[in-house]
Parts: sequence; C-alpha cells; structure tokens
Amino acid sequence: MKKDKDNYSPNAVYTIIPQQDVGDAYVNNGAGTLTEGKLWKTAKNDFDNLDGKQMVLLLADASSIKGVEWIAIIKDIKIDKVNSRTIVSFTKLTKLEKIFTTSRITLRNGNKLSPFHIRPYVLCKLPTSLLPQLHRVPDYANDLANSSHIKETTSKQSIVESRTTQSTFRKNLIKKYKKCAVTGCTNQALLIASHIVRWADATDAERQDIANGLLLAVTIDYLFDSHLISFDKNGKILISKSLTAKDRRIMGVETGMKATGLSVEQHNYLSKHRAIFNKLP
Repeated sequence: MKKDKDNYSPNAVYTIIPQQDVGDAYVNNGAGTLTEGKLWKTAKNDFDNLDGKQMVLLLADASSIKGVEWIAIIKDIKIDKVNSRTIVSFTKLTKLEKIFTTSRITLRNGNKLSPFHIRPYVLCKLPTSLLPQLHRVPDYANDLANSSHIKETTSKQSIVESRTTQSTFRKNLIKKYKKCAVTGCTNQALLIASHIVRWADATDAERQDIANGLLLAVTIDYLFDSHLISFDKNGKILISKSLTAKDRRIMGVETGMKATGLSVEQHNYLSKHRAIFNKLP
C-alpha cells in the first residue's frame, strides 16, 4: 500500500458531477470532462507541480450528493478566466463498490467536510483506502448498460448531446433572475441553478425548461433539493419538522422567508415538489 500511495499526490479534489457526464465517460472508456463555475486556482497550482505523481478526483452524483460514488485520475485542469470557469479532464473513472460518505472526507486543514457542503469544489486529503479500487479493471460497457444514470427516457446519445444543458440552464436563470429567489444573494459563486423537479426525475424537456428552475443560494439549494424545505402557493417557505432550531440557525432559514418573483409555470412545478415534501416525515 505504501508503494502505491507514493504514486499519488497527498492532495485530492472533491466535487460533484452531472449524470450525463458520467454516461459520457462510460461511453469513452472512463475518460471525460466536467466544467465548474469556479476557478480552481489552488488545485491548478497543485496539479502543475505534481512532479510525476497523479492527483485523484473524488466525485459525487450532482442529483443526489449522497457521498463519493466515483473516483478518477485528473488528466488536465484548464482555467477559463474569461468565462470564470474551470474545465477538468479526467481518466479511469471508477465506480466505488460502496459510497464513501462526505463526513469521511478530511479537508487539508484536518477538519471533516460538512455534510451540507455541495459546492464549490473542495480541496481535501487523499483517502488512501480508496486507491485499491483504482486498480480494478472497470467494465464500462456493463456499467453503461446497467447504470441508473442512463436508464428510462434518457438515451446514451441524448446524454452526450445534453452535456451543456445544465450550463445553459444556469446562464438563463442568472440572466433572468440575477439573485437568489429567497435570500436576494447576488454573488454568482454562491448561486445554484436548482431544478424544481430534480434532474434525475425530469423529462428532457423539463430539464431545459427555465420555469423548472429556481436560482438559490447554496444552503437554500441543498435544503430544497433534499426536500427539507419547499414553498406554498404564495411562495412562503415550508420547513421540514426534521430540522431542529439549531439546524435552521446553521443553515440560515426561518419561517418568515419567502420565494419572490415566481411565475405561474414555476408554481406548477412547485406543486410537484411540495407533494414530495409533504410525504416526508
């Protein structure tokens, strides 16, 4: 293990990956790219100074964020300052045998990653216990055929064609609304283009429909995507009883909050979100 460990940088990067990018990588034998709406300056500096070692990428499913589901080797990191984004190329995408929960990720300062952290990317220490799985020979054809990320209405071809859908969706939401519908936050680095009907559950048309979206601050987005909050017919926030007073304080939500500027079409989508919220404890 020690000899294997020496081949890798002690630093790694944790981020999330859209489902369609996973499918694209499966089609391309584990090689793919992902785009982050943030400049990975420190990670880029680390990558440029690897001195022959490899850097591991830890990936969570953007539609559920249950924990690290895949690992890969970073092939290149390109920073696009004009569009304030980072393009990461990776190889050897490998699905973990078991989800590696985010609470087990150690930040470079020695602290554990907060379970509420979803974006932007995280600089962390390499979980060396995952390295043996990188040496497995993945069966990408089988993964592609059986992956839940590629089943149902989304075909393999549509996955490849829709790689830029989420990026366009975000740009359109920012252009139209410019701020978080709940908090009023205008810092784009802290804003998430949240699908009301989740990407995983939406049709191809719904995934691109701007009415199926809310521009939300990162903490609000996490709670909304987890159905821990929703909004009533008047836009007033609904908060799950499972959130304690301390949880609410930490996450910055309170009963007086309201989502403003909602269209009739957005309210129609919200009724579906609310139906799920009402079923949860």
